[in-house]
Amino acid sequence: MLHKNNLASIFRFTKHLIFFFVLMGFSLPSSFAFADGTCVCTTKDTDCRAVSLSVSQQSTNSCKEVCVKDVGKSFASSEFADGTEGEILASSCQKKHNAFLASKTDSSSDTSASKTPSATTTPILNVPIPGLSFSKAIATTTSVKSSFLADYLSAVYKFLIFASITIAIVMVMVGGLQYVMAASGGDVSKGKTRITNALTGLVLLLGVYLILYTSNPQLTLMKTIELQNVQTVEVPEHKGDVVSDEQMASSGISASSIRVCGNPEACKTLCATDKNTWPSSNPKTIDPNLVSKAPNAPGFVNEGGSGPKGQVTKEVQDALKKAGEIAQSMDSAYTIHLISAYRPLKRQIEMVCDVIATGDEKKIAGIGTAIAYPGGSNHGSGIAIDIMLKKGSTALTDPSFNTTNQQNQKYKDGAQLLSQIMTQAGFVRYAEEIWHFELKSKADTYCRCSYPNCPFPAHC
Repeated sequence: MLHKNNLASIFRFTKHLIFFFVLMGFSLPSSFAFADGTCVCTTKDTDCRAVSLSVSQQSTNSCKEVCVKDVGKSFASSEFADGTEGEILASSCQKKHNAFLASKTDSSSDTSASKTPSATTTPILNVPIPGLSFSKAIATTTSVKSSFLADYLSAVYKFLIFASITIAIVMVMVGGLQYVMAASGGDVSKGKTRITNALTGLVLLLGVYLILYTSNPQLTLMKTIELQNVQTVEVPEHKGDVVSDEQMASSGISASSIRVCGNPEACKTLCATDKNTWPSSNPKTIDPNLVSKAPNAPGFVNEGGSGPKGQVTKEVQDALKKAGEIAQSMDSAYTIHLISAYRPLKRQIEMVCDVIATGDEKKIAGIGTAIAYPGGSNHGSGIAIDIMLKKGSTALTDPSFNTTNQQNQKYKDGAQLLSQIMTQAGFVRYAEEIWHFELKSKADTYCRCSYPNCPFPAHC
């Protein structure tokens, strides 16, 4: 039988426990706050635009100031709202904007502004979270504004809080039972310890929000994510290391006199013959004895080795040494790496035959554009090099030497920097490839460029 004092202790404990949970319930955040309210600007021609506000600008007056600055003389009015009202306001503004765009039929209007905003998709979770409802993303002609991540984290936080409170209550009840059962003379320490641990863990969990808010209120605010629309870039068709018939004619050279085969069918016939019968020289391919391995130097590394890939004329070697010195003067971590240089005539034929061996008619049709006809490449003259620029171990230009990869925007600065270095060292770039350079004094003029006039994306 329970002693009267034990019953009184249980009553006091229960009363304090209820008071504790009520107090902590008031301290819980109902949800994560959003730093972005919605500000819409209406123009004199009835167009409507949604603009982003920083945390410090969440007010009607700030909204008006931003609209006046953003819209300019065409400003008519502004409106600010947050939470659900803000979402409704943004949706209404988007409808007005779409209607405005639809009414613009003048062909002289800006086509980029008249594009219909991209459709957005609400995430579907494999494991549903109780109470989670994603807000609708707001799509404009320039960006997509979404609170999906904030909605998700808020729901997860509240779910974990609920689960933790439930577990803590169960543990407190178990501890209370142990305490009561042992109150008549047994060891009550186990019950006390269980209750203490459960309450301590719960206090720490519920106190996280209070700690963050006290340290910096901005830590409890979750901004919506605004993703800018990606602008597509048209990549020009790759022309390869090719010298046009017109360019050769202007230089007094006959295309037929330097090309071992001048069309895909002729190249197929050549590839079907014995390699030992292939020609080893032509007017545009120099004697192998006139090229040698380019030695490593400060700022210059020969990765082509001692074979033809790493061989160039003495004049090119001197220019590469100068290029390395220029690179080092800009940054001691810059190094120019030679990947491929001299190509004997038979190697040029092999490259074309490798394409023919694939049986891919599209690739075969590209002979003469994507790859030079044998005998027509400046790599055979010992003045052309394929290089890349590195800063330490990081490649600043495309290390794969792929005509598609080279157009990646991350190589833009590196391509321009390499062009600058090589131009100062006496080279010109083949405009179609960010890695192909030729000695200026002996290079062709067709589709060649010098810094700062080398295009990116690379094209003639």
